[in-house]
Amino acid sequence: MPVSADRLRESLVGLIGYAAVEDELLLAHASGVLPTGSADSWAALPLVAHNTEFKRQQVIRLRAIRAGTTPPAFAEVDHRSPQTYQRYARRAAGQVVNEDPDLVSLRNPERRQSPVPA
Repeated sequence: MPVSADRLRESLVGLIGYAAVEDELLLAHASGVLPTGSADSWAALPLVAHNTEFKRQQVIRLRAIRAGTTPPAFAEVDHRSPQTYQRYARRAAGQVVNEDPDLVSLRNPERRQSPVPA
């Protein structure tokens, strides 16, 4: 069954919004809890920080494709590396939330933008 570009875009925006709500709930539930994660078992804050960075990279890739240019290459992430884990774990919760445009738009609907390039 063929799907129109508009319908696909609506579906993607809905899924991205759902994921943003889940990130917000995860961070809210984890606030005040000492992070006990590690490179083998990530705590909530580093996980959301990593996911935010990954989503930002995907938007950059989509915009490049839309513009007809080659998307930039991003370094592979070693998810089992203690150094990688610590890089994300050092972030403050407010910093992570403010870096994620999906979470920002949940808190500030007037700043909401479509995460999927038109």
